[in-house]
Amino acid sequence: MAILSEHPYGGFDFLVSFDGLDPAGPAAGFSRVTGLDRRVAMIPYRAGNARSRASVLVPGLVAPPQVVLQRGLIGELTLHEWLASAVAGRADRRDVTIELLGEDREQTVHRWRLRNALPTELCTSPLDARHSEVVVESLTLVAEDLHAE
Repeated sequence: MAILSEHPYGGFDFLVSFDGLDPAGPAAGFSRVTGLDRRVAMIPYRAGNARSRASVLVPGLVAPPQVVLQRGLIGELTLHEWLASAVAGRADRRDVTIELLGEDREQTVHRWRLRNALPTELCTSPLDARHSEVVVESLTLVAEDLHAE
C-alpha cells in the first residue's frame, strides 16, 4: 500500500476512520494525530556460565500503541459515548484507520491500522477568557496492534 516517493510527503492531508462510524462524518474530522509509534522493550541477558561480563539484548514485550487524535470541539458526542462505554466496563473495541493522502488529496500513499482500539482518555483544552483560541478535544486510544501499509 505504501507508495514510494522521491520527496517526503506532507503530514497535513489525512483521514481518520473508525469501524462503525461514517468516515465523512463529523466524528472523524481530526486536525492532528500523534503516537503512531511502535516500541519493543529490550532486555539485557547474560548467561550465568558466560566468561564475558557483557550482556546481549533480546527483544521483550511490545508496548501497546497509544495514539492521540485531536480536533476542534464541535459538540459531536459519538466519541464521548464511546469512552462512556469503556468507563462502564463494556469493551467496545474498534479498528481505526489513518490514511495519509498524496498531493492530489485523492490517493492514499500510506496507511496505519490500529486493531481493537479502546478509548482511554478524552481531554478538553483549557477554557480561558483572555485568549481567542479554538477549544480542542484530544482522544487517547490504546490498541492491541498498530501496523503500517
